[in-house]
Amino acid sequence: MKFICGIGVVICMLVSHGTADWRFDREYHISPQLSPPREVEFRNVGWTEISRDKFSEVTGVVDSLLITGSSIQVIRANAFSDMKNLSRLFLRSNGISTLESGCFNGLDHLTLLDLENNNVTLRPGIFNGLTHLRSLNLMRGVRPGGFHASAFRDLPELVDLTISHVGPVVLEPDMFDGNPNLTRIHFGYDEIEHIPKNVFNNLKSLRSLAFYGNKIKSIESGAFSGLNMDDIWFSHGYAGKIIATGSFSGLTIGTLGLGWNEIEGIAPRAFEGCKAREVSLRGNRITTISNEAFLRAEFGELDLVSNQIRAFEPNTFKYCKIDKIHFRDNPVYNQRKDRTKLGIPESTKIIEYNY
Repeated sequence: MKFICGIGVVICMLVSHGTADWRFDREYHISPQLSPPREVEFRNVGWTEISRDKFSEVTGVVDSLLITGSSIQVIRANAFSDMKNLSRLFLRSNGISTLESGCFNGLDHLTLLDLENNNVTLRPGIFNGLTHLRSLNLMRGVRPGGFHASAFRDLPELVDLTISHVGPVVLEPDMFDGNPNLTRIHFGYDEIEHIPKNVFNNLKSLRSLAFYGNKIKSIESGAFSGLNMDDIWFSHGYAGKIIATGSFSGLTIGTLGLGWNEIEGIAPRAFEGCKAREVSLRGNRITTISNEAFLRAEFGELDLVSNQIRAFEPNTFKYCKIDKIHFRDNPVYNQRKDRTKLGIPESTKIIEYNY
């Protein structure tokens, strides 16, 4: 059942598949003869705050609540405490600036929280009580300077975290120690400049990281050591000129995407012991790959297309295992027939292109 109401007048009612879905525009009133809804939407209702009394008629079995398009400034303490069965809460595009302490009290079954397009300040304890939350979306939801690394420690079952367009974000060691189940973290356009060690190392469930559009200038040696992941993406997000020693040492991964940045060189042992199905360095400005940059690394494919490499150092590929290498659109590509000069072993397939 879906209601679309305006100023207390029922405009239409639809019955679909026996599921009750209610939508309200502006003020609302619910007839006591109607069955309790499972999904409720409030759009453009004109509220300036969310408090407990707003939902006196829509508690009960509601498991999904969406409030959007309003000019809400504050979420009061205990605002949702009567919604014991709520599992999904969407609060996007309301302009929310203040989350009072205890505003999420009583949401013991909440698994998804969406705060996209708001203006909140994160602080320690703000998510206290959300012990079963699995997905948190903060895209464009945090005011500039309102990010605090310790805000996530009360979310032990968190799996999926989106923190994008909320910069500047400063990553701190151990900031995710309270989130052992994190599988995916998306940092997009967060003005991140440095990745220290011990931010991610203990996240044994972590499979995917994205750093698109950041300003990363340095990665501490061993920052990804010990992780076994599906992918990490740095496209247009790595501002450093050199991939430093140890940046990706000890990492096991499917795809490591470092393409389309302004990288000029790779330091010795930058990828020491790294195991990857694919490493992409396509579309950078690389001129130099140091000896032993890939020491004891194992790559299925290494993509160096569209760089400025004129020659490989004698031991660039001596102490690693690379199944396939792509390096067209580099000056060195003209020497691809001379493996001895390039130092590329016979076991590595050079991918050639027909122009």
